[in-house]
Amino acid sequence: MKRLIIVLFVSTLFSCDNGEHYSGDFIYYSDAAVLQTPEEVYGVIINKKAEELAQKAKTFQKEPTDMVRVEVSGFLIPKDSLEEGWPFKLDIKKIISVKAVDPSESQVIKIEKQIK
Repeated sequence: MKRLIIVLFVSTLFSCDNGEHYSGDFIYYSDAAVLQTPEEVYGVIINKKAEELAQKAKTFQKEPTDMVRVEVSGFLIPKDSLEEGWPFKLDIKKIISVKAVDPSESQVIKIEKQIK
């Protein structure tokens, strides 16, 4: 009986497939979301998990256009040939971590207009 419970527990644990892990910089701005990894850029499918991630990201953003370092799991879906954008969209299934991007790692250049 003990073995049966262990087998059921292990099979349940592995049956919940949340896809592959992806980590990179995330931004959700004006009805569009993007995950930029060191290798690729993915459009993010806007669903409940993406909106939850956007809410968590807000706590680390100084401005709405700031990217946030995230680790998520999900599935890549090839874009339709008639769609614009990146070749793959990411369907987020699980949020693993969210944190601020270290300013020394940021490649964003901000330009401010100075009025004289």
